[in-house]
Amino acid sequence: MAPKILSSLLLASLAAAVVSARNCKNLTIPLSLSAQNMDFTLKAPANDIEVTNFVLNSGRAGANYADEILSENKATTPSPQPTASPTRARAARCRFSLATNPLYSRQAKSIPSPLSQRAIPDSSPADKSYKPNPTQPNLYTNIHPPPPDGAAFDRTYWDFPFHAYNYSYANAALARNYSVFFFDRPGIGESTRGDPVAAIQSSLELSALRALTAKLRRGSVRGISARYERVVHVGHSYGSAQTYALTAAHPDDGTSDAVALTGFSQGLGTYVGNFLFGGNFVLAGAGYGPGYITCGDVSAVQTNFFAPDNFDPDILQATYATSAPTAVGELLTIGSLTTTNNSFTGPVLVITGERDGAFCGGNCYVSEPSIPDQTGNSFTNTTSFEAFVVPGAGHGLNLEYTAQATYAKILDFFDKSV
Repeated sequence: MAPKILSSLLLASLAAAVVSARNCKNLTIPLSLSAQNMDFTLKAPANDIEVTNFVLNSGRAGANYADEILSENKATTPSPQPTASPTRARAARCRFSLATNPLYSRQAKSIPSPLSQRAIPDSSPADKSYKPNPTQPNLYTNIHPPPPDGAAFDRTYWDFPFHAYNYSYANAALARNYSVFFFDRPGIGESTRGDPVAAIQSSLELSALRALTAKLRRGSVRGISARYERVVHVGHSYGSAQTYALTAAHPDDGTSDAVALTGFSQGLGTYVGNFLFGGNFVLAGAGYGPGYITCGDVSAVQTNFFAPDNFDPDILQATYATSAPTAVGELLTIGSLTTTNNSFTGPVLVITGERDGAFCGGNCYVSEPSIPDQTGNSFTNTTSFEAFVVPGAGHGLNLEYTAQATYAKILDFFDKSV
């Protein structure tokens, strides 16, 4: 069996409101990965009609399409090779420094009209009220963008460049003296492509997350000289599901010191049809082959990620213009990540928008306690569990008017927990 070689990427961000700045590096990290994937009989959808058929089959109430299309072998250990020459993933790792690091600026990515006609500053004016806290632990935040969000986002979800990075989680984290690290998952963005049915599945991506976390713990990532004593994981949507699975598989071996599961609950199995049907999915194109799908229009992105009256229309347009796809193999295997209880011993935060359609059916308060609160029942051994519903927010927490409140809640949780 030949190992999967993944060129992954680290990207992180600048706290635009900080007088001091960030030191960012673009890196390529080769990984040798092995995973036991599911063996499906599905042929990768090759046109929009086949994509729609896939969505209609996957979204049926009371059915499990993944089980229906399992081969007699059920599972396989793939040796997925890129469908084309490997695409290098460029990641940025940003380490906050109080004095020594020069301000890091970069050009905003060009997107189609009307946003491409407007100048977008690289950074915001410094916030004179910010006071660094030298005693804050130097803590490495590993952020993993999720496959369902991959239907609209790549790694830039965590460091969104438009409107002067005002919608950047990484900015907020760096302002608290945290280091940040995030990457394009296998098959997406600048990471190496793979077969969208046989290779790009949850188990392979979970293997990548585990391998990257271990490298960061050991200080063995070339280009990063520091070792970090504490590591916390922040995921969103499917990234949260992967974080859940990572800590469930390694609950007390020091893999993670705390987790924040954003855009998450145990309600996905009930409400995933909202996401599938709301996305108006089509073939992604843009260098992606059959089996890679994306939201078909701006309204689909709004339906799946933005709550009514809680977003800037320009940010919605930018989200659609810079959208990234998801592989059908990811959607077929997402359900396997959170089916068991989790005996993780560290602190856990679940933070989800009140109007989240994929994980709450558009109303997280439909039950008492709230749907995110009920996730606490799955964490059987945590030292601390907290759930928070962001008022008026949708699924795309980082890109709505309530983003700064979301960031503050996450970082307050880490400040007190680790």
